[in-house]
Amino acid sequence: MDVKVVKEEGYEEALLGLGLSFYKESEDLDLWWDDKKLDKMRKVAKKLSQKGPSHSKFIRLCNLTILIKAPRFFWSEFDTYKIGTTGLSASTMHTLLKEPLTQQHFEYPLLGTYLDYLNRLIKEGNFKIESMKNALPEGYLQTRLILMNYQTLRTIIAQRQNHRLPQWRMFIKKMKEQVKYKELLEGVNYE
Repeated sequence: MDVKVVKEEGYEEALLGLGLSFYKESEDLDLWWDDKKLDKMRKVAKKLSQKGPSHSKFIRLCNLTILIKAPRFFWSEFDTYKIGTTGLSASTMHTLLKEPLTQQHFEYPLLGTYLDYLNRLIKEGNFKIESMKNALPEGYLQTRLILMNYQTLRTIIAQRQNHRLPQWRMFIKKMKEQVKYKELLEGVNYE
């Protein structure tokens, strides 16, 4: 399993949105929003992000684009988090038959005889794609580009940090290592 944060955006905009609670409509926003207020909102953001989803709604504006290579069994569980995520995936329909399968195509090693069987199916080519997809083990790795926000990531951490599948713990660990604003993920414990 591989996890790579490709891009983060929206943090300062989220802080501006948070700061609007203290803004008076009669003021010029360009003059009102300055470095001092930005620094103050960073401190407020850290406190509010730990108080749960209703207090930390501003982090929904902080977006993450993530490249994830994970087994099919992970993706079936990841689909639980459809709200706040968008994803594009490598197509098994178009790529599955382009090269012989190796152990690197799977999360865990396959029996050599089963790998040989799959490669025979690919080489012979006289089957329907749905038959080949049906024959693929759940450990087959698929790459997806995911767009999500910090709120969704906090929810995943809260719900999956002690999950029995090690891929969830690995995903969370790699995300915590790579995100720019780690302080927005501290104190996750609402389950």
